[in-house]
Amino acid sequence: MKKGAFTWFGYVLPLAQQLEAIANAGFDAVMLWWGDSLADYYGTPEQRARMVERSGLAVDSVHLPYEQVNALWQKDNGALVAAYLGWIGECARFGYPRVVLHATSGDTPPPQSREGLEAFACIAAEGQRLGVEVAVENTRFLRLLLDVMHAPGCETLKFCLDTSHGHLRGDTGLLMEALGAKLSCLHLSDNDGREDRHWLPGNGRIDWRQIASLLAGAGYKGCLSLEVVPREDEKSMGPEAFMQKAYRRLSAFEERVLAARAD
Repeated sequence: MKKGAFTWFGYVLPLAQQLEAIANAGFDAVMLWWGDSLADYYGTPEQRARMVERSGLAVDSVHLPYEQVNALWQKDNGALVAAYLGWIGECARFGYPRVVLHATSGDTPPPQSREGLEAFACIAAEGQRLGVEVAVENTRFLRLLLDVMHAPGCETLKFCLDTSHGHLRGDTGLLMEALGAKLSCLHLSDNDGREDRHWLPGNGRIDWRQIASLLAGAGYKGCLSLEVVPREDEKSMGPEAFMQKAYRRLSAFEERVLAARAD
């Protein structure tokens, strides 16, 4: 299976150096952050694309901005919908296969609305038109996620499983039962059951045998992608050594997935 990592992994580095550390550790692919919030640091979309191409890494997914996503559920959501369509268009231009977005952000859920469901249907339609998968990530509110995934016009939406979020909410099994057939990509990380720590698999309390079994049961054969940062005692390792450790942990998890698939 391909192995990937998010370009942000806890060390403040230029994007080119992040990509170099990921590639040197043996990874095949990356997840990129999109939008304008990091443009001064990561450069323009064209500059990012050139850096990724030079790294030799594939792009498994692009994470779209989520800070304002609750506004998609409001009546005056046109400008934000247009922003999402524009980001999908940029990713299509560079040949990136999928984008990831949230259905909600923060601790207070927006009220479910017709405008919100229509916004996600519009985003799904643009992804289908441009040949870009649109995957919705599990965050805090399972009901709203399921409402989006089952809404008219949203049939082409895919699912992105975030194991840390699922562990904190205790709903990973429910998510995979409901959406495993739509699983398109992963955000793999561990936590202590209290906060979204983004630790390496094995550094927290997640049952990785269960996760491997769920992925095997869903027939998932896509990229195993980490979204991790160092634990306090790992920060002094430095970026190259940390990513090498991350690769070893991910390889061990891959073995569990393959073993579960063979059972």
